[in-house]
Amino acid sequence: MLEHFDTEIGRLLARLDDWGLRDNTLVVFTSDNGGLSRMASCAPLREGKGSPYEGGIRVPCLVRWPGVVRPGTVHDTPIHVVDWLPTLFAAA
Repeated sequence: MLEHFDTEIGRLLARLDDWGLRDNTLVVFTSDNGGLSRMASCAPLREGKGSPYEGGIRVPCLVRWPGVVRPGTVHDTPIHVVDWLPTLFAAA
């Protein structure tokens, strides 16, 4: 699943580049609550989807926002999807 996800994100970002939209497009990828424990490991996090432990609530969030977020930037500050609303409104 991750390989397919990575391939398709690459295709999408390449298309935005082809269309000349890279510099004025905010791209955000995030996930739902963790992986399903009985199908995939969330190691080193404990448990998975449906659990209040880290494996159930910690998910990736990837952002490409040229001129605002430097490539390669990593933050470990927890966020919630509702945290994006003011940012997206301001960007729009």
